[in-house]
Amino acid sequence: MEEVFKKLKEGSYIEIEETKLLIKLLAKKNKKDKEKEFIKEQLKDLARMGFGGAVTALPFGSVLFLLIAKSLKKAGDIELLPSGFVEEAKLHKLVEEDKLNKKEKEDS
Repeated sequence: MEEVFKKLKEGSYIEIEETKLLIKLLAKKNKKDKEKEFIKEQLKDLARMGFGGAVTALPFGSVLFLLIAKSLKKAGDIELLPSGFVEEAKLHKLVEEDKLNKKEKEDS
């Protein structure tokens, strides 16, 4: 049970950090290709979270969500969970770069 909470905490942290960067990038005018790709990925994650939230609000929604997620995964390798909650989740390179740049600015 402790392992489950640890993964939820890590996944939540990753999603929060990636969403912060998403907001920052959306305000930026000239975006690089890798930043545009990151924005696409994050918008897909937000759509997944919206769908997941809507389904789990239904009676027996948690069970229904798990059934749908497993079915989609088997049928076409479609991931219904946000990227921060998949098995091999880690901070996106752009998030790490942004944190490093922020730290360098604070230090100088």
